[in-house]
Order: sequence, then structure tokens, then C-alpha cells
Amino acid sequence: NPSKELVQKLKQCRQANEVLRLLDEHELHVNVFVVTTAVGKLRRFGKPREALKLFERSKIRGIALNTFAYNAAISACGRDWERAMELFDELQRRGLEPNVVTYSALIS
Repeated sequence: NPSKELVQKLKQCRQANEVLRLLDEHELHVNVFVVTTAVGKLRRFGKPREALKLFERSKIRGIALNTFAYNAAISACGRDWERAMELFDELQRRGLEPNVVTYSALIS
């Protein structure tokens, strides 16, 4: 499964530019699992803006994002509490259920 392989490669990335390069090279294999992994990695590498851009592009591309993807995006908001709340509201409007990780991301 190419998407599963891409997730494994993303997990091994040591820099944000590696994540972005892999996403560009394997654009056809991007799914919700790839997005969630990449958003989390970009956030951990100190690139929250890129993480949120990827999340927004994924919505535009029609990728069916789940609670885990929203959790990663909410975490990427950092101190931008308003943006985090917008994503939380959007998650609920889409009929997704917040979980303990969602609430943890909102208060951290």
C-alpha cells in the first residue's frame, strides 16, 4: 500500500523540508493517515503554519479528514486559540466526535 509506505517514510523524517518533499513527490498517495502524520511532524518541527496549510489543502482536495487529523491540526494551532476553536467547531459541524486528545489539544 503506497499510502502506508508514505506514512512510514514520514515518521522517519528528521526535518520539515523532508516532510514537504515527500508530500510533493507522492501527492497521489496522500490520504487522511498521511495528512495526520505530516501535520503532526510539521508541528513538532516548529512549522505550524505549514502544518495548517497542508490541513486546509487536504480539505480542498476532498480528503475525508477524521477526528485524528483535526486533533493534529488543533495541536498545530499552538497559542492561536481562536483558530483552534474554529477547527473544533468545524470538526463538530462535520459530524465528527471530539475525543480526549481533542480537548487536551484545546487546553494545551
